[in-house]
Amino acid sequence: MITVFYGSDRGSVQTHARSFIEKHANIQTVSFEASIENAEQIKTLAAGTSLFGEKFLISLRYFSETALGRELLLSLIPHLEDSIHEVLIVDGTLTKEPLAKLETAGAKLEKFMKAEPAGYAGAREIKVSHPIFSGYNIYRFSDAFGARDKKALWVEYETALTAGLPAEELFWKLSWQLKQILMVLKMTPNDKTDMKTFSINKAKGFLRNYRPAELPGLSMKLIDIYHKSRRGLTDFETALERFVLEL
Repeated sequence: MITVFYGSDRGSVQTHARSFIEKHANIQTVSFEASIENAEQIKTLAAGTSLFGEKFLISLRYFSETALGRELLLSLIPHLEDSIHEVLIVDGTLTKEPLAKLETAGAKLEKFMKAEPAGYAGAREIKVSHPIFSGYNIYRFSDAFGARDKKALWVEYETALTAGLPAEELFWKLSWQLKQILMVLKMTPNDKTDMKTFSINKAKGFLRNYRPAELPGLSMKLIDIYHKSRRGLTDFETALERFVLEL
């Protein structure tokens, strides 16, 4: 059986996907992003059977975000349709062609669209018409990163996306916070800087949560996420979420 949660309301899509996975906690979940190598593994897994009747939950995440992913998704639907395993497709906007193929395959489709924002006030704060989140302060996200509180950072990431904040805005806020930490790492007492005293002291406090040697590596990871997403090699939101969870 193929179950599909998709649409522009990423928060709702993710919430329903997590609930679905929790309901199938008795079977192993195997998640895949869009790549040719992963597509071959999905075909093999979808066609496989176990001597003991073991089933899997095969999860495809945001294949439609890249041209390659859209092509792979279309090619995989016939293999997933005939599989004995549970299949979960989590995605953003799906075009008519994959939707038609999924409907023909008997997939259960649930669409979630994001409420239009009432207004956007820039990097500091966003006001939206979402029934739960009437506003979001993006500094809660960057502060969780500085504190290296992985759980809080992930919660803030999901909260911000659900509130309507673009993933790229969160990316640039992470990059800004990391840059601030790197600046105070290299700062000497005689250095002149445009940073306010409050910002310097705050960044110094965050610096205690990181080893100086690992900071350039974190910076390179963020740069890699940006360039790979721009080249269509990875989904921006998924890659940023992985960065958060691996912190």
